[in-house]
Amino acid sequence: MKYFQVEFDNSFHGGDYAGVGEFVLVPFDLLESEGSPERAFTRFTGKDSRHIVHYTLDEVYDRDGNWIEE
Repeated sequence: MKYFQVEFDNSFHGGDYAGVGEFVLVPFDLLESEGSPERAFTRFTGKDSRHIVHYTLDEVYDRDGNWIEE
């Protein structure tokens, strides 16, 4: 299974962010079924997507967090 990485911070609600948040790997399968990275994040973590600091769909990871070169 392939994953994309999302950086989030429970205290973040938008705007500029200068810290380093927590990271979670979200399955690409959820992206397909939920229709957006934000909804996939919420479905997977139960957290509101407003806490997302950053994500990219250009980098793919395995379940252990190892980057997969495609």
